[in-house]
Amino acid sequence: MLLQVGEDLEGIYEYQVESTASQLDSFHLIHVLMNDGNEEYRGWKLASNQPLLYEQHANHINFYAPKIAVDQLEKSNEHLPLDTTKIQWFSNPNGIESHDIWSKISNLAIVKAYRAQSPTTKIGIERMVFYTYNPDFGFSVPSEKYLVFLVK
Repeated sequence: MLLQVGEDLEGIYEYQVESTASQLDSFHLIHVLMNDGNEEYRGWKLASNQPLLYEQHANHINFYAPKIAVDQLEKSNEHLPLDTTKIQWFSNPNGIESHDIWSKISNLAIVKAYRAQSPTTKIGIERMVFYTYNPDFGFSVPSEKYLVFLVK
């Protein structure tokens, strides 16, 4: 499962991946350079024999799974504690606090279910920066987003 987190939780995407790709003690995220004739972009997958999980373009991501409506997710007041020894960063965290990201998703029933089923697996986090045009400034400004990877 991938959770897209910005200022808030923006989307959840659930994948069916072969068990051999998800039962490793760490994630092995593979990127594939792609070109559609207009732009060069990257595709990402967990193993060379697995299908793409998502495409990363300059200013957006295309996911290869349906989006789960965030506003319809079951939540609780109790947050699941984060074991920071289980975090695997796919890029340099540059001082980013994993607890800040985790606090936006740790009260969701679906996250608790994934962690309950596989409590020893890693929690992958990928930091991404996108540039979005801001008409108030007259130029594009950067925004950070994070993809959180959970397996069960």
